[in-house]
Amino acid sequence: MLKLILSVVSIHLVISTSSECLSEWSQIMSDSSNSSISSEYTSMFKYSGFTLNDLGNYEACNELTNSKYVVLSFSKSPIIVQTFCGPKVCTEDDYKNLTIPGITLESSKTYEVIFSKEYEKEHYGELTIGAWAMIIVIVFFVLASLIGGLTDYVVSDEQKDSELIQLALCFSVVANTKKLFACIPKTKTGERDPFDLINSARCWSIGWIVLGHTCQFMYFFPALKNYPTAFDNTHNLFYVVVYGAFYAVDTFFVVVGFLMTYHMIHDFQKPSRDSTLKKIGKIILHRYLLFSSVYFFLLCFFWTLQKYLRTGPMWFDADRSTSMCDDYWWTNLIYVNNFVPNFRGNSCILPGWYNANDLQFLLVCCVINVFYVKVKNSIGWILSPVFVVLSILCSMAVALYTEISPSFFDEGHGGDHFWVYYNKPYCRIAPYALGILTAYMVNAWKESKAEDGHGHVYDKFALKCAKMFEYPWFRYGCFILGLISLNAAMFIVFDTYDNPGADNFYLHWSKTENVVFLTFERFLASLGIWLILTPMLLGYFRPFSTLMSLYPFVIFARLNFTVFLIHSNLMEIVYRGQKEALEFNVYTNIRDTICFFFACQILAIPVVIMVEYPILNLEKHFIEGHQIRQEPLLDKIEMKDVKKA
Repeated sequence: MLKLILSVVSIHLVISTSSECLSEWSQIMSDSSNSSISSEYTSMFKYSGFTLNDLGNYEACNELTNSKYVVLSFSKSPIIVQTFCGPKVCTEDDYKNLTIPGITLESSKTYEVIFSKEYEKEHYGELTIGAWAMIIVIVFFVLASLIGGLTDYVVSDEQKDSELIQLALCFSVVANTKKLFACIPKTKTGERDPFDLINSARCWSIGWIVLGHTCQFMYFFPALKNYPTAFDNTHNLFYVVVYGAFYAVDTFFVVVGFLMTYHMIHDFQKPSRDSTLKKIGKIILHRYLLFSSVYFFLLCFFWTLQKYLRTGPMWFDADRSTSMCDDYWWTNLIYVNNFVPNFRGNSCILPGWYNANDLQFLLVCCVINVFYVKVKNSIGWILSPVFVVLSILCSMAVALYTEISPSFFDEGHGGDHFWVYYNKPYCRIAPYALGILTAYMVNAWKESKAEDGHGHVYDKFALKCAKMFEYPWFRYGCFILGLISLNAAMFIVFDTYDNPGADNFYLHWSKTENVVFLTFERFLASLGIWLILTPMLLGYFRPFSTLMSLYPFVIFARLNFTVFLIHSNLMEIVYRGQKEALEFNVYTNIRDTICFFFACQILAIPVVIMVEYPILNLEKHFIEGHQIRQEPLLDKIEMKDVKKA
């Protein structure tokens, strides 16, 4: 069969190629037809991938003296290619009019010719100035961490009070490693704080996100053996969970809205010489530094160095995801990357849209809670639901104006689902606002149970709402309703994913059905997450929340943000650096998800220890003057145990 294909190839070469290229291909055909001959030409035949998405043997081909590996790319999404280990004398023009067997004229009338090895040498052959600068930054953090650790080990406690020693200790790999793996103490009653279950919620959510992105990226990034039928594998119920991963980030928003508000209430109520405006400034600065340290480090790392990390037949697209960084890197510094350019945003680093939303929500959160604490608590109860309603109305307006499909993979509107709906704060703020309401109830509940016995409660209405959960029928009803709400969103949207239609335009639903679902989609999923978490944060369902507070979840939660930033680029590196075609099915999806999840955890450890923690320690040193004012808002760590770091 391969020889027949090669014969067809050679016939077209007679018509459209140079005489040198024709002569070489004729020799390949001649030698390959004679089993007694072993030559470089037979090796070129052997290392070619004649059928669609067969990548042949890229490395062996490039080791031959007179060969040149070539990729004919018919489609970028999903990947459809045909590869040859062809003669070195053949040029791009020689392959331009080559008809590929098995591809009809309609789908193959245009294709791109890429000489993979030459492309790599031309574009990734030498380190850029930015790459060298990033290497210097990495070396600095590594050396600073080692010097800090050595200082921590050899310097006595009396000497550690000096300014220079304190700066060195901020980078101590010893102290920061202990900080990462430290246990969270139990409360005075010997039980876990209900807040500790947040660690598990975040851990499961990032695992859910990794699952969703693994399936998504595996379908679009690598060349698949079973590309004609790969999407057919997604019709079983396992992929209800996969598509539901697009709601996992809403868990983060509920949790962060809750934590930010809870800490703000205490900070605003605490007697202090600082004005409310100054307190808000400190909160925003802390959040900015908490996010920006590891975020900017990894953004610059992938932007400058990702293209040098692998090689392979499909590596010519290695810098595709970071290509927008050249023009829009600065938007990430001020967290407007979900709007610039053209009010659509950019994908300089794929998870960057989440960070922008988080910081934008923080500004809204500050306004709501200033009114809640400093003016009247009823204003907070009014404004938070108002933002939920605004989110619903904005989602409806976007759905009506753009005619987007509920499917994330809709190819009929140029990715509008992500650029005009998915990454926009006015469509995503509902879960954050619901988290604010949970904080009001939990704070009032804790005030009523205060150990000083006074039981002074600032927000009586919040306490009444919290006490409703004392009734088993109410809290169990909320929990069950939450499960129903979240699963309803997942199963309803699966109907459209299960019917992609021609060319993945997702026309299974009518315009009205699309608008109705997109209007309530985020609220429905967020409401489910909120109803599940709220009773547990109030201290109910103890066996379940205790299980969710186990020590491994504590470690995973501390690595959570870094894992979130790493995972998509790691997947791209692995899949674009493939050496052979992959098989897309449930087994490979689950296998790769598990591998990516734990690989990201391992890779996140040095980043957290050598970059994230040192920057936060420097913040405490210079801004807070060694006084640890509050816990990191993304991590429930008992900070007094690591204060001396």
